[in-house]
Amino acid sequence: MARTIQVTYKYIDGAHFFVSYDKEAAGLCVANRDLRVAFDLVGQQLHVLYKLEYGEDAHFSPAIEFDIFAERVNAWIKDLGEPIDDLTPAAISRWTRDRRVAA
Repeated sequence: MARTIQVTYKYIDGAHFFVSYDKEAAGLCVANRDLRVAFDLVGQQLHVLYKLEYGEDAHFSPAIEFDIFAERVNAWIKDLGEPIDDLTPAAISRWTRDRRVAA
């Protein structure tokens, strides 16, 4: 059975960050100036963190494909303009975990 994990995306000073406050993803922090690289690393890092914490292999995959996510993020970044009072907008994306062994 798949479980949903919330991953928060933030765009900070030209870098794409993915973090999570979900218990099963504790410690997740991926960042890269290239959105594709950062996005692809999320599933890999979730796998490593889950294996370390629970001793089990699990496969993690995004709820939406990269191209759709990138289109939405790029449109969102265009509209950001200057941050107000040092607040950084964030978007939450969902990733699913199942017990299939990661490739």
